[in-house]
Amino acid sequence: MSTFEFLHKLKQSGVKVWMEDDRLRCTGPEQVLMGGVREQLSARKLEIIAFLRSAAGSEEGSSTSVVPIQPLGSRRPLFAVPGHNGDVFCYVDLARHLGTEQPFFALQAPGMEPGQDPLTSIDAIATVFARDIPAVQPQGPYLLAGFCVGGTIAFELAQQLTAKGHQVNSLILFGSPCPTALALRYRSQAALMNAAGRVMRHGSALGQRKPSEWSQYLRERAAERRADRELERHDPLRLRLAETTVEAFKAYQPKAATFPVHMLIPNDQPDSLLEDRPLDWNLFAKDFTVHLGPADGDMNTMLIEPHVSLLAKLLRKKLLDADPPQAALNAAGF
Repeated sequence: MSTFEFLHKLKQSGVKVWMEDDRLRCTGPEQVLMGGVREQLSARKLEIIAFLRSAAGSEEGSSTSVVPIQPLGSRRPLFAVPGHNGDVFCYVDLARHLGTEQPFFALQAPGMEPGQDPLTSIDAIATVFARDIPAVQPQGPYLLAGFCVGGTIAFELAQQLTAKGHQVNSLILFGSPCPTALALRYRSQAALMNAAGRVMRHGSALGQRKPSEWSQYLRERAAERRADRELERHDPLRLRLAETTVEAFKAYQPKAATFPVHMLIPNDQPDSLLEDRPLDWNLFAKDFTVHLGPADGDMNTMLIEPHVSLLAKLLRKKLLDADPPQAALNAAGF
């Protein structure tokens, strides 16, 4: 198990690990910590410290927002922005499904370290990412992605890289809301449609299960929402980052893009996301495509099992289209 996967499993158990000066600190439910976690942390202390230093940019006077989720492989790397709470761990399952030939880097916005304030505009966050990405990949073409509100940050990042003369071969949005959703004329109708969409989606999911499995399904969905709320309650830095990023999203005004934008909708009912208006990104990209996920998928489940496997298949195809293997290019006479 890699260091990143180990830390991801701890996070899922409610354990937070961080560096304080040169010491490794952790906090979490006592029953989990007493179950051998402290011993595992002690045994892997050196590799965890090295990973955290690498992710945070430990060299004096430098910092990096690039987190290596899966740094191996010969293909062009994918740089992905997480959702509004900056949780780079959301991409662990997706990176695993893409395989070890596809390098995968998440982008962590400032604001998760003590004494570090979150940035208050989408432009400023994207500027940090545009500064740090060349340390991993000095030149384009670039492959970018973003989940939920992180899609807007990825969109602005693509704009800034393009303005610097780099080519962006593909921007892939995972159900990302469009800032047009904030227009007042959309809100009341969208709220009703979104509520109806949730009812239909969960009804479809229950219809595919035995009645004896219904209560388990509903408990799992409720547990997911409780876990998210509990994580933010015990992690004030993440909560502050989430609130600041949402406010930045509200103020952002996208401009026309010259790069291709591909929207991966979490289910097969695009209208269920009417409140977020993800399809409005076609107003800003001439090259815009839409791909649909499973019937019972939603924004809470698209990056986790079992839905993430289908998302990975869709994503793998888009990455191959944007960056064909060199052998195929040679065979085609290029």
